[in-house]
Amino acid sequence: MAINWLIIAVLFFVGELVCPVFFLFWFSVGALVAMLLSLVVPSITVQIIVFLVVSVVLLIFMKPLTNKLFKNKEKDELNTNGTIGKTAVVIKEIDNLKGTGEVKVGSEVWRAVSDDDSKVIPQDAKVIVLKIDGVKVIVKEETEQQ
Repeated sequence: MAINWLIIAVLFFVGELVCPVFFLFWFSVGALVAMLLSLVVPSITVQIIVFLVVSVVLLIFMKPLTNKLFKNKEKDELNTNGTIGKTAVVIKEIDNLKGTGEVKVGSEVWRAVSDDDSKVIPQDAKVIVLKIDGVKVIVKEETEQQ
């Protein structure tokens, strides 16, 4: 019976490789424990019970740990978090009333609006990116004191 448990363990492991969510892995471990048990306990009923108990216990107790360890960090594909706080150069005058404004942050060009609707920021001025609102950045003019 040990070879059957080994085959089951390998199938669960291959299933985990195909769909890596750390779910089938614990059943693979349970099958390996049942395989070792089958070498000393001939009862298939006991082996199945041990397989199920070990698999379910590992699943319940280890799943939260593996979720925490392998948590998919939120991707910032547009690098928006790295843009906030950076200095940008105005490449098109920022005038909220006219709806104009563009800035260059590093190598990226963004539509821009001023944090102060009454303020017009001229081309080539330096600004600080305060936040991102959709596809545009909200900026304030950099002063000499900063």
